[in-house]
Amino acid sequence: MSPLYLIPLCIVGLIFPVMAVLNRKKINQQFLQDPGQKSSFYKQTINILIIMSVIILLLMFKYKHDLALIGLTFISSPLKLSALIVSAWLILYFLQYLKVTPKNYRRISKRYEKIAIFMPLNKTEYHWFVGLSFTAGICEEIIYRGFIYWQLHYYMPVIPAMIITNLVFALSHSATGLKNALYSFFLGMLWSILFVVTGSLWLAMFIHISVDMYSGTLGYRFLNTKFYENS
Repeated sequence: MSPLYLIPLCIVGLIFPVMAVLNRKKINQQFLQDPGQKSSFYKQTINILIIMSVIILLLMFKYKHDLALIGLTFISSPLKLSALIVSAWLILYFLQYLKVTPKNYRRISKRYEKIAIFMPLNKTEYHWFVGLSFTAGICEEIIYRGFIYWQLHYYMPVIPAMIITNLVFALSHSATGLKNALYSFFLGMLWSILFVVTGSLWLAMFIHISVDMYSGTLGYRFLNTKFYENS
């Protein structure tokens, strides 16, 4: 391991999870008292993820490490590129018609019971959440499934490296509650498997963005439905 790699590794692997665990109650209380802070929270998270990703990429350029080591390979096949574009279009089309109805309200309400305060409430917040979805989908895959896994895999087999990587990922999302942290762990494991099998992060990035977009869009429409307002 190159010495400077310890900086982002310690920040992401230790500081992020510890801060998320320690600040969970504080963040929840802040959002309950002043929901308007969500846009600032989204912006801050976007900036942090971009900065950490840029640091990792710059260090890899400095040490002349191939970006393929963290899954950033070029999509050389026209068929794969076309499939990705068509899939993205289908996801956007599906999100356009995503609705909260009396039939699915109870199921959605149960799902968002603990995390509703993190969901966007107005158009400005929703736009920032969309930006966060793309940023998290790209940057978190570079940071966790790419960089942290790559560093851990130097010293341990694939499965332990995957588990530790996604435990760190889950703990970093613990501010949104235990249930969502567990959900993050299992999704992270899925994305790690996709990376190990394909050797690329692109599919994991695409699914990550799609999951976040779905969650944010449904949460936004749930918070703005008349059923929620009257409950």
